[in-house]
Parts: sequence; structure tokens; C-alpha cells
Amino acid sequence: MNCPQVAGFKCPVTLDYQAHRMMIAYFLGKYEEQKPDFKWSEVIEGAIFSVLETSVLTDLKWNVKEHLKRSPTRRKKLNEYVLQRLEPLLLKLDESFLIRFKGYLNGNRSNKIGRRVLLAAGEHAREWEFRLLENANPEGYEIQKIRGSMDKEKSLHDLYGCRQLHKYPKYRNFVDICGELRYQGRWSHTHIAPRIDVLGHSMYVATMSYLFSIEVGACERQRVNNFFLGLFHDLAETQTRDVRGPLKKDVPVIDDTLDELTREMMEREIVKLLPPSWQDEFRGWAVTETGKNFVILEGRKTEVTNDEILSKYNTNNYNPVCGYLVKIADNLSAFIESSQAIKNGCESPELQAARYSISKNYERKLLGKFDVGLLFRELSS
Repeated sequence: MNCPQVAGFKCPVTLDYQAHRMMIAYFLGKYEEQKPDFKWSEVIEGAIFSVLETSVLTDLKWNVKEHLKRSPTRRKKLNEYVLQRLEPLLLKLDESFLIRFKGYLNGNRSNKIGRRVLLAAGEHAREWEFRLLENANPEGYEIQKIRGSMDKEKSLHDLYGCRQLHKYPKYRNFVDICGELRYQGRWSHTHIAPRIDVLGHSMYVATMSYLFSIEVGACERQRVNNFFLGLFHDLAETQTRDVRGPLKKDVPVIDDTLDELTREMMEREIVKLLPPSWQDEFRGWAVTETGKNFVILEGRKTEVTNDEILSKYNTNNYNPVCGYLVKIADNLSAFIESSQAIKNGCESPELQAARYSISKNYERKLLGKFDVGLLFRELSS
């Protein structure tokens, strides 16, 4: 990536809501994806743009931000401030991506089905969060007011997927299980500041996977696949928790048993919750281990090399997914998390070792025109 600042830009906002919203958007979007004006890339970029904007305006409470945006003059000033902070970073990444981001800020948001999916998913994710507060304190300050406002907003979304969520408990169970990653912490055996949950980590990995895909010139379908692989790659931890590498290395039988058990539990507890026609695709994102690349050849899922997936099979009709690229994003997240914790005074040997080993592993690695080693060297400096 030409801009290590983008890769190292950890948003000072919690990403867990954004991740949950996109998991719900996947469910809602699957019912709409055959429509001619639906594009997964628009849904994904809409979420990424929202994260970028919020990361700059995080000090503004949502109602204050919405009030300011009602005035064209104030909206323009806010947009100018956001671009002042982010344009130097995004321009080095991809000019067309920056142009689309500017369009997002300027309100060029049509009523396309993709935007409606993202808005509806956001409402469902907020309601999921709100229910936690409502159940804990049903008579709390403004609880009834917020409930009325959310019910009104939800009534505006008439998507078929919304009606399915309301009708079938198993689909709501899928949303609930995805949300459980909010309570699964990373680095559980190490003191780390700030604390990081798996749900927010998943959104970071998904976002960087998408941006890396742009960097290597991946086709649109590969960008989308890489994003969702990054988003769902740790969903199995809702069933098994995160078993640390040293334990699996020291007791090899755990690794073999855990892989088999994970697949069984994912099938039994999560995959079966989705419509049968979605399940093969979802297995490729949530059950298959990251690090391997796959395409569809003559109707069969086939593993290919890094060079092949970025050249020979880099077209939508092969439905490519680059697990190696997503693994880079996953390791990058761990590298940044450990680096930030060390800067914050958490000088544990485990964090030092993780940071060093990740950087060392990628010091001479390339993925197409993407100099992975250079990225880690610049982030280390």
C-alpha cells in the first residue's frame, strides 16, 4: 500500500457497531442482490465512508452532528474539515475511491437499494444495542422516547429481509450470534490498552482487506469476497473462543481436534440458521481458514496461487477470494494492536514477540504490486 498511514489509522471510535451493521447488511442484501441496481461494493463503501467520517467527527454526539448538517453552510464546513484530515491519506491510496468519498460527504446518496439496505441494517444494529440498555434499565432516562423514535425509523424500512427478520426467530438468532463477538476480547491473556473486542477487529480486517484489494487491482467480485471473508473470519470464536497459538503448538492434538469441532459447531449452531442457498458461500467466509485462495472452476471450488488469483483468475466470473490478502490484513491488525499497546505502556513479552514476528514474517513479501514488507517497515519506523 502506498500509504502506511491509512493502514495504521485506527479509528478512535468503536468499530463493533459498524461490524454488526455490516453483518446484518449481508443478511438483508442477500435478498436484494439479484436486482439490477444493487451493488455490494456500494454497500461496503458506504459503511467504510461512514467509519472514516465518524472517526474525524467522533467528538460530536450524533444529534449535534445531524443538527449541524441541516444547515448547508455548516455541512460544508464539516465536510471541509473531514477532507482536510483525510484527503492526504486517501489520495495516496486511490483517487477514484477519494472521489466517491467526496460524493458521500456532499450528499450524493441516491435512494438505491444498496443505500436502503445499509440504512435498514444500521437501524437493526442500533436496536440490538438499545435492547441491552432497555432490558437493564427499562425506566431509565429517555428510554421510552428513544424506543418511540426507533420504532418510527424502523417502520420506514420495507425491505423483504427486514420482514424475514421480524418473522423468523432463527434469522434473529443469526444476528444475535454475530453480536456476541462484542463480548469476545482479543489478547485475553495479556494486559493491553485499549481493550479490543473481536467484533471491532473484524470490521478493521474487512476494511483493510477491501482497501488492499483496491491496491492490488482486484476485480469487483474479489473485493467484495475479501471484505466479507475479513468480516466473518472470526465468527467461529462465538463457539470456541480464541485458542492461543502457543497452546495449539505445544499440544498438537488440540489443533486437529479444534478444527474438526469448530466446523461441526459452525454447521450446527450458525450455518443452518441461514437459507440453504446461501450456506455454501457463507461457509467460504466463516468456516474456511484464512490464508488460502479459491476460485470457481467448472462449478467447483478450486485452490489457486497468489499470482493466479491476481492475474489469470482476476475476473468476476471466477468468483475469486484471496485468503492470503485477508490474512495480511488480520496480521496487520494484530501488529497495530500490539504496537499501540506497547506505546501505551503495556510492555509484555507476548506483545513484543507478536510485533516482531509479524513484521519479520512479511519483511520481504509481495502480493502483486503490493509491497507488504515495505508497509510493515514503514509502520515500524
